[in-house]
Order: sequence, then C-alpha cells, then structure tokens
Amino acid sequence: MLDSRKIGAYISRVRKEKDMTQVELANHLNVSHQAVSKWERGESLPDIGTFPLLAQLFGVTIDHIMNSGEVLNNDASRHFDEMIIGFSTSKTDQIAEMLNTKRVDIHKLVDVAPMVKASILNKVSTQLDDDAINITIITQLAPFLGTETLDDLIERQLNNDTISWPIITQLAPFISKETLIQLADKVIDESVNFQALINIVPFLDKNYIDHLIEKIDKENINWHLIRSIAPFASKDKLIQLADFAIKDSIKIQEIVSLAPFLGKDYMNRLVELAENEEINWEVIYAIAPFISSETLNRLVDHVVDKKIRVEQVAGLAPFLSKENLNKLFNKMDTE
Repeated sequence: MLDSRKIGAYISRVRKEKDMTQVELANHLNVSHQAVSKWERGESLPDIGTFPLLAQLFGVTIDHIMNSGEVLNNDASRHFDEMIIGFSTSKTDQIAEMLNTKRVDIHKLVDVAPMVKASILNKVSTQLDDDAINITIITQLAPFLGTETLDDLIERQLNNDTISWPIITQLAPFISKETLIQLADKVIDESVNFQALINIVPFLDKNYIDHLIEKIDKENINWHLIRSIAPFASKDKLIQLADFAIKDSIKIQEIVSLAPFLGKDYMNRLVELAENEEINWEVIYAIAPFISSETLNRLVDHVVDKKIRVEQVAGLAPFLSKENLNKLFNKMDTE
C-alpha cells in the first residue's frame, strides 16, 4: 500500500537536493505550488500522470518514487514504470498483459488503484486472466471499480472456496444485490448465521431477508440480532416472530423492541390481549408510544364502563389526552 507521507517526504528531500523551490517544481509539473505542498506534507498524492514527469525530472524510476526512495529489483521496477506510463496514456491492453504475464505483481495494481480513473481500472480488470486475480485482490479493488465490473469479476470466482463472510462483508457496499445474494447463498448454512449477516443486511432486499427469517430456529432466536435486522425486514415476517414470542411469557418483552416496525394494528391487537388478561399490562405500557389514539380512547371508555380497572390504564397517563385524563379522574372521584 502506498504511504502518502513517506512518498511526500521523499519528494521533499529530492526537491531540496535538486535545489528547487516548491514553486519551481510546481512550474515544471504544471501544477500549483499548493499541490506540491500537500504532497510533501503527505496530505495527498500526485496524479498518476504526474509520476512519470517527477521521475524524469528527478532522474529516478517511478517505482523508486512510489517506494519512497527504496531501491528495488531493476527489472521489476522497469515493468512497474511501464504500467504507470500505460495508465497515464490509457493503454489498458498493455497493462493487462503485464499483469497476466506477472511481469508486474498484481498487488501493484491495488497500490495504484486509488489514483486511477474507474473507467480505466474497469477496462484493465476485465482483461485479467482468472489465474492473475483472486477474490482477495478483487475485494481490495472493490472501492475503485464499477459495480458491473465487480459483479463480472466475482461471477468468475463463485467456485472459489476462499469466499468467506469477512470478504462478503467488505464487498457488500460495492456490488449489486443480486451478486451479494449469490455470495451469501454460497456460504450460508442451514441455521443462518445472523451474526455474520448483520453487516450486509442493509444491502439486501426485503424478500431475501424474509427468506432468511423463515429459516430461523424459533426456539433459539437471538433477539438482539433480530432487533438489528428489523428495519430491513418486512412487517409481515416480523409479526410472525412477534406472534411466536406472544406464546412465550419469557419472550413477550422482545415484542417491545420490535414495536416501531410492527404497525399500529398489531399494537392494538396486543392491547386486546391485555384486556383479556392474556398478556401483562407492563407490555402495553412499554409500547404506549405506538398505540393509536382511537385505542387509547377505547381503553378509557372501558374504564368508565367498568370493563377494565382504572389502575390498569394509569400507566398510559403520559399518552392520554386531557379529556381522557379528566374522565379517569372523574371515575376515581366517583369511586
């Protein structure tokens, strides 16, 4: 990986050895002296087309500059210089040929990728042989390649046994949903590793997430992880999980964490269960912000009609209207 600080320090040192000011160097390269200053402070790197000019001006190889003055194998350095010149002149065929024949190490492509336009990098990558690139290199190039190119490269690697969850997590923001699903299907097991999935769910579609929820072992649900994927799942599937939790008094509190995603109709249904004493009223107090005003009105009316006790509704006081509160106070005065 290129180190901008070390490269900048090397440019600064050689410039001074040549007895040149930043302004003079900038004039030679047709850039601003502010740009040269940023290079030397390690805040940025020269454009890839500037490296050949720097090398010519300093009388060194491009590889020499990019390695901060370190002396490397002359043959390898020469080929690397050819690759950089190829990038600056958009000779993608020549670059791909150097990488395919391993005259230039594929890791060098990763090093310079941040400085190369996506259109050029896409053309080079699509011309690489299968044995010249692997899923690890593709992952490292992902932030700099177009989605279509990435999908094509990954398609060629689907039979690669080294595809793992960490790799899929790194690729997720840059590939299409279709390709991401293919990768997930390749490594997913029957029990569904939701801990691994949690990092990629924002990039999946609801249908696929619902499909995964169907595979959950409901007797051993990790509710913490369910809460994490809830914003990305469909309401219907979350209601299925909530219905399962209702049957288990120990898990009933888990519904509270899903409340924002279940809808008011489901909240109203829980209220009815509480009225029928099928679930604890503490659950209703916890989901109070999600209960409709119509249902709150109905509860107060039921207190007045003596269908439920006033203390059962008292926990909902912060969410009741003044009119409803007055009804409750009047009921309490009467009693």
